[in-house]
Amino acid sequence: MNNIVVIASKADCLAKMLSVKLGNNKVYTASNDRDLFFNINNYYPKYIFMENCFCENVTEEYVYKIKRNNENLHIIIWTASDITPYNAAFFINAGAESFISLREKDEDVNKILKQILLGITYCPDDVAHACTSDLNNMIFDIPFSEKELKIMKLLKLRDYQIADKLQLSYATVCYHKTKVFRKLGAKNRHEVIEFCIKHKIIPSGKKYKRGKNNDY
Repeated sequence: MNNIVVIASKADCLAKMLSVKLGNNKVYTASNDRDLFFNINNYYPKYIFMENCFCENVTEEYVYKIKRNNENLHIIIWTASDITPYNAAFFINAGAESFISLREKDEDVNKILKQILLGITYCPDDVAHACTSDLNNMIFDIPFSEKELKIMKLLKLRDYQIADKLQLSYATVCYHKTKVFRKLGAKNRHEVIEFCIKHKIIPSGKKYKRGKNNDY
């Protein structure tokens, strides 16, 4: 029986490419979480290729949810952008088995895919190293999204300044900041900044002072 492969992405070109490279494996696409879990529950796939951009940069949260109820699934993160090993490590620590990025040569991708279909995981050395560092072991119990991390690194700025720097709307910054607060159980911005300084997400530098002009 052919293995079922789910592409958790809107990128049809990725699905077509994998259909060729994966031979007789059946390939289904999922452009949203409803499609994703429908395919998992009805086709019982063995592999899921999930793009980093799936569902607005909360890919690692979906990895965590999927692995919690489907331990035998092999999740492969496929990113069309070159992200840092530190950020890629979030996917692995959330439960993904393999990680492939555009840094890989096309001929190497073919070898990697054959390896994955044999049940062998693949993770670049720099990403594997980031997964096992002391810093990651301390904070990866809480799966922060890439966007949340970017905002956390700028929390010494006011919210409108963060929005301007990241080219996001003010509401988007507030939304993701609130998610960070909930994940940490923090009561205010100061507690989150202390956490970020402690775990070297942001440099200690000048002491942060709370005041009436800071956004909370």
